Amino acid sequence: MSEKIPYFTTRLMHFVYEKLNTSRLIFVIGDLGINVYYYKKNNLLETHFFNLETINSSDNLHNFIRKYKHSDAKIIINSKETRVQHESLPSIGGLNKLNPVEKYCETNLHPSDIYSYKTYSIVNNVDDVWKAVILWTPITNLIEKCLYLIKENRVNFVAVFFDEILSQNIATKIAEENNIILTNYIYSVVTVSETTGIKIIINHGDNILSSVIAPYPSDKSIAYAQGVIEQNLSDSWLKLKAYIGQNELKKINVLIVPKELKQLMETQNYDAEKTIYQSNNDSLLYADKIYIDYFTKIKRSPATSKELASYYRYNSLNNIMFKPIYIALAVLVIFCAAMKFEIMSIDDNTSDIYSKYSNTNEEIRLLSQNFPGINVIQLADLYNYQNKLIEPVPTPFDFAENFIKSTYQIVKFDRLFWELDDTNKLFKFTFAASINRISKDVLLQKLNDIIKDTHQKFPNFIIDLKTKNLIDDATNINKPISITITATSVKK
Repeated sequence: MSEKIPYFTTRLMHFVYEKLNTSRLIFVIGDLGINVYYYKKNNLLETHFFNLETINSSDNLHNFIRKYKHSDAKIIINSKETRVQHESLPSIGGLNKLNPVEKYCETNLHPSDIYSYKTYSIVNNVDDVWKAVILWTPITNLIEKCLYLIKENRVNFVAVFFDEILSQNIATKIAEENNIILTNYIYSVVTVSETTGIKIIINHGDNILSSVIAPYPSDKSIAYAQGVIEQNLSDSWLKLKAYIGQNELKKINVLIVPKELKQLMETQNYDAEKTIYQSNNDSLLYADKIYIDYFTKIKRSPATSKELASYYRYNSLNNIMFKPIYIALAVLVIFCAAMKFEIMSIDDNTSDIYSKYSNTNEEIRLLSQNFPGINVIQLADLYNYQNKLIEPVPTPFDFAENFIKSTYQIVKFDRLFWELDDTNKLFKFTFAASINRISKDVLLQKLNDIIKDTHQKFPNFIIDLKTKNLIDDATNINKPISITITATSVKK
């Protein structure tokens, strides 16, 4: 199980990083040169093809990359140097099964070899047998050149991909747009690329059965190019005739070609039950832009190596961690700016209040000079006392009347006593009453609510409730509950 973690972690971090970055450089490395695309928010803004002579004899590629050094970088390998091999590998039994394909690649490939794989079948037996197609390549001069320039210009290197695996995902996407499910077919993917030429890949599910590269005759007529594709595609299908017959498979072609080639090829079926096309709208010799546009839309599994795996994790983790930090710093700056604005606003209000206070004091001082015999402070106290005398003050009898009106529907008052402590100026009311035992809990709750409400209206009274005959039994079930309510005013 532990052997699966590095590869899984690589894919997870790559996925998260994809969501955070929107500025991208995409390098397509072929046998004829390098095509570099610059995308911003999935919109292609600039592209340039660097042939082998340009790469080795000028600084054009270096200058192109330097313009977009704040982007991330992805590399697509599309060359004859890619090896495609098939392996049937038994897995080790037990609860902690190792990934035999990953183990095989780590054991049999050089640490610098870049590889990717797809497990297309697992046969259950005494030991499970994993059938996988493995793609790998040594670090070529062109790959090394791109990696060097990416590092030299401090561009964020993200991942490497193999064209063969990307072509499967792109073909699946194109087929879905045409309401076709490729898993029901054996299918070819035909691409016409400036970096490589004509490439024909035959797939069955996740398995890659054949991969052929042929030169694209750009100096010949379109009809000649069509003949090259037709011949190589026919040869590829012919080599798999026995496999197709044995598995009773239907064939389909997915052709990613220029517009003029599509118009010429549409009249043919190319030994397949179905053929679907994807082409560009302008008159170009190649279909690279269509391929890259789909590359930005599909799910992608990055290739790896022993040397790249640790770099993937470091680079992705570094970007994933620091982008939220930048966001947090921006939020902190905005928060501090808002606090500063609020403090300035409070200072302005305080200054305004102090200014009004000073002006008022000055007016009082000037007025007091006209009336030297009057104490201004005593005059202010007199004004406050007068306002208090004007305010209506509820009397103790207002309290009694309000309380009786609030409770008469749920209690039966028997007696009301009141007394006045003339020495302390305190009133005391005693209400003797009863409530029906039926639904006593509800009635008592209502009475308590009324007492609480009355206390809010008359906060200068303390109200106390006492009950009798609360015990239920067969002999007194219909006997009312006696209550005594005492309300005492509070001396102020």
